[in-house]
Amino acid sequence: MTRIERSILVAAPLKEVFEYEFDLRKWPEWFEGVSDFTPATETDHGNGARYVYKAQMMGMTVTLETEIQDYVENQGWTSRATPQNFLDF
Repeated sequence: MTRIERSILVAAPLKEVFEYEFDLRKWPEWFEGVSDFTPATETDHGNGARYVYKAQMMGMTVTLETEIQDYVENQGWTSRATPQNFLDF
């Protein structure tokens, strides 16, 4: 399993930063190469939330669906691509 980590110091309360960072619809503001986040489930927060989005990979734009898992508020989460991954090239 691949693990990607990156960190910076942000002068804001943890709760505010976590809420901003977890809102996947805001990811294009700070995560280069992703766009068009759309919730794919009724729940858009926490475990079980799924999102469909576009990502630039190897010079191509692909459509992906990801499910949030292991969500712990103000700490982090993991995500996994759903079986419908690479929906559209």
